[in-house]
Amino acid sequence: MVLSILPVLPPALRPIIPLDSQQIAVSDLTKLYQTVLFRNKRVKRFYKEHPSLNRSESVQYAQRLLQEAVDALIENGKGNSPVITASNNRPLKSLSDMLKGKKGRFRQNLLGKRVDYSGRSVIVVGPQLKLHECGLPKEMAIELFQPFLIRQLILNGAARNFITAKRQIKISSETSGFLNILRDVMENRPVLLNRAPTLHRLGIQAFQPKLVSGRAILLHPLVCTAFNADFDGDQMAVHIPLSYKACSEAWKLMGSRNNILSPATGEPILVPSQDMVLGCYYLTTVDRVQTRKKLQHSSFFYPSAPLVEPPGFVDKRGRFGLPLGLRTNLSDLPFGDKVEDPDVQKVNLNREFQGSDQSVEPTIPESWFAQQEISTKFKSCLSFAYRQNKFSEFFEEKESKLAQGSVFLKRFESTKRISLKREKALPYYSNWDQVFQALNQQSIHFHSSVWLRWNSYFEFALKRESCLEIRLDKFGNSVCLKQSYQSYGRGLAKQPVTQTGFYIRTTPGRILMNQLIFESLSPPRLKKIRRRS
Repeated sequence: MVLSILPVLPPALRPIIPLDSQQIAVSDLTKLYQTVLFRNKRVKRFYKEHPSLNRSESVQYAQRLLQEAVDALIENGKGNSPVITASNNRPLKSLSDMLKGKKGRFRQNLLGKRVDYSGRSVIVVGPQLKLHECGLPKEMAIELFQPFLIRQLILNGAARNFITAKRQIKISSETSGFLNILRDVMENRPVLLNRAPTLHRLGIQAFQPKLVSGRAILLHPLVCTAFNADFDGDQMAVHIPLSYKACSEAWKLMGSRNNILSPATGEPILVPSQDMVLGCYYLTTVDRVQTRKKLQHSSFFYPSAPLVEPPGFVDKRGRFGLPLGLRTNLSDLPFGDKVEDPDVQKVNLNREFQGSDQSVEPTIPESWFAQQEISTKFKSCLSFAYRQNKFSEFFEEKESKLAQGSVFLKRFESTKRISLKREKALPYYSNWDQVFQALNQQSIHFHSSVWLRWNSYFEFALKRESCLEIRLDKFGNSVCLKQSYQSYGRGLAKQPVTQTGFYIRTTPGRILMNQLIFESLSPPRLKKIRRRS
């Protein structure tokens, strides 16, 4: 590139700053321009005063010094050219140094302009937030929403003019009444969160601001993938749309609830990872450690007795049978199940009375079966759990009678033992609130298996389950019993059966996780601000 005229930067971009010690701080570009002027005057003097020395070594040396000064002005120290330094041997900043880099003219001033109604802070995780919400610090919210806050104070009659309203904001910024007015102002105005670099359109999204304490911005962990953000010190910028049209476009086009899929691939971008996956696993897993402790602390052993099987089914001769689905080992329990009754005993009964060789075998009287047959006629389709409870009560009574007799209660290492698992009937609940109420009363815990009524559509990730039992009544109502859920139907014999509801076998931990996801995806409710006439 050949330059016949050298452009000069305006003085505003290379200012001269007076210091307190009656000295002047000059920009590096001004010093480089000064060097070019001095060397250019030397060459000019040679041409005018000594025209006979145009091809001498002195003129060529002066021309080379002028070229080095121009090169240093454009890019100091490029190639093998000497570096022009200041008095403290510091290289002077050239034009290229002022333009390139993160602190250069383009990225710092032209692309990184400072705008009004904006802020910047570090982001931290906010798991209690909904998907469309973000936590905004009080200090930042008061400064960003100050014009809207002043207007609302004047409309409410709390301040007469702009000056008194601004003074009142400084005085009563921590009072509850002032914070309530600030929440009303923030409720109908979204904020835009941006994380640099903004590589795609999901790098800027709209959120509903919520007041939080501290100085960090709270962000829902599911939206971190869209921003390519993590919580190791990342910073995000906050912007406020001013007009009502801008607010409506922000909710419609930039809302986090409306940007669930990736615009590039069409795949879901709100995918849980890391701590969220670990939390979901903990809420839905089996607490095997506590279960094993309960099994170990609630075992009773009796010497040399016949093995009594768990009550799977009972015949009138007092024989006990175990269905194929039941397992007594902890590793064989189905995923998500838990032994509800801590009274899980390893029972071994003594066959001999003290001083007698007569064997003792548990029998069930005929009156118990007669009473059971009468009671089941008036029970609902859930009577299988009722029968199991009644039989458990009878077995406990029989066991207590044997224990009060001449049974030896000594423990022997060589005693044969079996594991007897008694499960209480799983409780039934109609909605989430009943489950949470029972959870607060500590009648159930996070890993308890419960039956929950579910009227909406649902899917199973496992293979299609086969129906274990179908029950009909004289009115045409049917119940299909399956391992994971129960379906209820209603209809006549010649008409198709319509499904009226389902009972799903689940746990309170899964219900709580489902409620959190449902609330995070629900749309926000905008509150109207009443103006005082």
